[in-house]
Amino acid sequence: MKGAYNTIKNLCKIENSNLDQTVNSWAEKGFKTIAVAIEKDGRNQFVGIVALFDPPLADSTQMISEIKSLGVKVKMLTGDALPIAKEIAEQVGIGGDIASATLLRNNNVDNHSIIFTHSGIAEVLPEDKFTIVKNLQQHNEITGMTGDGVNDAPALKQAEVGIAVHSATDVAKQAASVILLKSGLESIINLISVGRTIHHRITNWVISKISKTLFTVLFVCVTYLIMNQFIVNAFDMVMLLFLIDFVSLALSTDNVNWSKKPETWNTKPLIKKGFLLGILLIIEALIWLFTVKEYFKLIDINQLQSFGFAILFFASVFNLIIIRTDGQFYKQTIGGILLWVMITDILLVVIMLTAGLIGFASLPVIITISTLFYFAFCSFIINDWIKVNVK
Repeated sequence: MKGAYNTIKNLCKIENSNLDQTVNSWAEKGFKTIAVAIEKDGRNQFVGIVALFDPPLADSTQMISEIKSLGVKVKMLTGDALPIAKEIAEQVGIGGDIASATLLRNNNVDNHSIIFTHSGIAEVLPEDKFTIVKNLQQHNEITGMTGDGVNDAPALKQAEVGIAVHSATDVAKQAASVILLKSGLESIINLISVGRTIHHRITNWVISKISKTLFTVLFVCVTYLIMNQFIVNAFDMVMLLFLIDFVSLALSTDNVNWSKKPETWNTKPLIKKGFLLGILLIIEALIWLFTVKEYFKLIDINQLQSFGFAILFFASVFNLIIIRTDGQFYKQTIGGILLWVMITDILLVVIMLTAGLIGFASLPVIITISTLFYFAFCSFIINDWIKVNVK
């Protein structure tokens, strides 16, 4: 027979052994011990012990350090004996503050306090892993779990992010929500960065949607109430949605400085930011509309509607640039695809409005270009400053 030292020793009915000290000294160095016994004359006879060394992956220390720097708490769950777990945890930078899972099976203790305050749990059974994950979730912790064996499957299934490592069994892979395609922990860093990038792009789209919808609807309604005529027609709105949607879709390819700390879905700041930018755009658009209307004596309804389209388009396009980041817009490089889509859209609109193409009434080029620069100034200077400083 071969197996855990204490188990084989008990089967051989050995109460005290001079090998106990050897096993403990090996464990403190990170060695696992396998005991061997044979059956002789109807009795289990203890033969000896073998030291095994299962070193952590070469990149473990660096990857764990990087994961911690991203605001993720790292805890080690292992079935190894407590001394071995402490040694390995120290080697990879998790910390030697490891508790034994036997504490969790005591009904008189606070399991969450043990789990949360220690950097790892040793001597765990498969059901302990599931219990630990569920306990963390009950205390509002978003929990990820890595594993490779059949016994890890329940915990992988329970965790918000179950991660099956490259060499995991099929059962573990089926239970997990993420499967790493190569060995090591580097892919977990990529997983975190991609997740936070997606989160940032979705929040950008939400802010854009709120501000654009508020601005478009209120601008059209307010101008109708004041002028008793629509500033844009149905065709203008269709063209506006068509052109702006190209830019909105290109946001998904934009460069993103993803957060170095965990983010949550807090909709209140998103709504506040979207409404703030929407109101600013309405005020700026109304000022520019009536200023240009009076200065250039725009009376023709067709020209007014072309001008209204220009206001809605340029305000919306430049607004997309400043909602890309919480800081100043120029501190984050714009993605190449997004930049070229915006430039193409702007050139196309300038040509259509100036030449009077595709159903638009021709506008003087000075009005089109000045509208472009006016909303560029408002967005990049005024709105961007307000966005950064008004919380």
